[in-house]
Amino acid sequence: MDWSLVTLVILRWMHILGAIGLVGGVLFYWRAILPETARLSESDRDQRWQAILPNWARLVMICILLLLASGIVNIVLMARRGDFKSLPSAYHGLLGIKVLLAVLVFGLMSLITGRSAAARRIRRGARMWIAVTVLLGIAVVCIAGIMKVMHG
Repeated sequence: MDWSLVTLVILRWMHILGAIGLVGGVLFYWRAILPETARLSESDRDQRWQAILPNWARLVMICILLLLASGIVNIVLMARRGDFKSLPSAYHGLLGIKVLLAVLVFGLMSLITGRSAAARRIRRGARMWIAVTVLLGIAVVCIAGIMKVMHG
């Protein structure tokens, strides 16, 4: 058995599952939870949020961990194999943009699901910040698709 191939497949699955959980979770919240809870009083909305928050925050942290671990290992493996030398310069630019946008998504998701004063302030504008996070997450996924086609 080729263990390097198995490792690459596991890393790919980690990255895909992390992206599904993170982007899919915020997309679901944006299009299903927010519109439904908009009809509730502020105290009922806050009560619902407190019920959802622990599980969602745990999912967000697991997804971020999966994405960071698999992303860093993939970059290190590509550098060791010398893959970056044969890729077009646009790939490097896209990688930089993808990483920057992903860090923004990680930060926003950490704030949206966090417990700090800053997190509470972000949640007051949840509709806007969740929409921004969805758009950034979709952009990251689309950039990743372009990069996959360039890399093969």
